[in-house]
Amino acid sequence: MAGDDMISGLQRLTTTIHQQGARAILQLVHAGQRAIVVMPDDQWVARGPSSSKTPPTHALSVAQLAMIIEQFGQATRRAMAAGFDGVEIHGANHFLLQQFMSPLTNRRTDSYGGSLVNRLRLPIQIVRRVLQEAQSSQRPFVVGYRLSPEERLTGGLELSDQLFLMRCLAALPVDYLSLSLHHYWQLPLTLKSPRPTAVLAKRFIPQVPLMVAGKVVSSCDLNQLADWQIELVGRYFGIHNGRVGYSREK
Repeated sequence: MAGDDMISGLQRLTTTIHQQGARAILQLVHAGQRAIVVMPDDQWVARGPSSSKTPPTHALSVAQLAMIIEQFGQATRRAMAAGFDGVEIHGANHFLLQQFMSPLTNRRTDSYGGSLVNRLRLPIQIVRRVLQEAQSSQRPFVVGYRLSPEERLTGGLELSDQLFLMRCLAALPVDYLSLSLHHYWQLPLTLKSPRPTAVLAKRFIPQVPLMVAGKVVSSCDLNQLADWQIELVGRYFGIHNGRVGYSREK
């Protein structure tokens, strides 16, 4: 939802979805250093938390971060105008918000880097701006947040950091949280526990509905998630060879 010119086309989409008796939630994402653009001098450059040679990345300024926060707010406004029933802020899969949370990609020394409190500043500010916009809706409008629980690289984002972020998001509050998992029963790598990550997350933030995805393919899987008191289940949905349908789980 980068511009108002997209509203009319998405209105047709939400109308079709609603005609089938379903609800439509729009995912809002900024790719950060994963979105490489061509500069006037034909150099490929990305924008992210910190400068980097691989990939070539320029650090975002505080003024640019303020612009990004407002862009999330405006995207939420457009989502409401297009008839969506909510938005999901994408803070997973190594996109911008996870890049700011991760010590591997965030090496800033200002108020947006260093300590955990500083690293979660941008995600919190974006969620607050989105919630502010959502409050102007004349009908129910939900705001969710998607996150990866941890990174598998030494010195990367740890589950304890993400659990703290989840508790902060629950206090704002968001309407639901969504875990991006390789498989729903996976155990944590950065926190010693015999319990699956999804179970730990649900016990840590019991007051907020939790969505879990990752190889949920049978009624047995659904029953297991119900036993864990997981309220929502996600499946990856995409377009392959021109046809829309469920993809294989990541």
